[in-house]
Amino acid sequence: MAGKTNDQKGVRMQDVEGYIHDVSTIKTTTSGNRYFNFTIQERVNTTRVVCFSPEKRESFKEKETAKSPVQILSVSPQKRRYQPDTVEYKMSGKSRVVNARNVSFPWAEVSAENPKEVSISDINSSSNAGNFALLKAYVFTKGVVETVYSNAVRKSLNMCNLVLADATGAIRGTIWQSMIDQVADGVSYAFEKFKINFFNHKYLNGTTDSEITETKVIEVPQEIIAAAEELLPKAKETKEVNGRIIGIDLAISLVCISRQKRRVR
Repeated sequence: MAGKTNDQKGVRMQDVEGYIHDVSTIKTTTSGNRYFNFTIQERVNTTRVVCFSPEKRESFKEKETAKSPVQILSVSPQKRRYQPDTVEYKMSGKSRVVNARNVSFPWAEVSAENPKEVSISDINSSSNAGNFALLKAYVFTKGVVETVYSNAVRKSLNMCNLVLADATGAIRGTIWQSMIDQVADGVSYAFEKFKINFFNHKYLNGTTDSEITETKVIEVPQEIIAAAEELLPKAKETKEVNGRIIGIDLAISLVCISRQKRRVR
């Protein structure tokens, strides 16, 4: 069981246990700090963990390969910066990993390689942002193609927003580049290896590993259609104003364009 303590600075710390997945490569922040991240599969949730001690990466990679349960001592639960409904764990210099015993749940696949099939209701109510999912849904609306600049790849990319629906709910989605031509309005697809993201709301985001295949028609109840309509982008309002101009305010400013002084003789 996870325990909670406070360090000398009053920061809430706790111990967590589970199985290690998706250990990343060593990364560098804009301020020059080196770190890696991974996912810990807990009894109910899967949670992102960030470690700023690169030398510990190999031990976590070994635990991932062995699929053996671990206990991570003294981690700090914090809200993710751009995903306020999601908690991640941060490891400090005092954090360490030990073998866990008598874990009450088995290892399960949670990575993008074999994502779990979920419904839109599952995504909105319980799935953590950062997880990958397989969703079979009806394309309620395919938006216009836009060109945006991606800081991740440092170039402009084509993107398109979707509104997706199934028998349980509606959700927004984003597809990129070559995916755009694979999707049409009013058709049902299996959206595989799509990442669950959060920015003001949860949505599905395509990645380079994502796959889209047409599937049998997804029946959408009338109440879900109404929910999907609520997710459509709001039309920009424009108004025409008729009238007669009865006055103009005019301001005159005198500007000296030469800094040379003339001598008077």
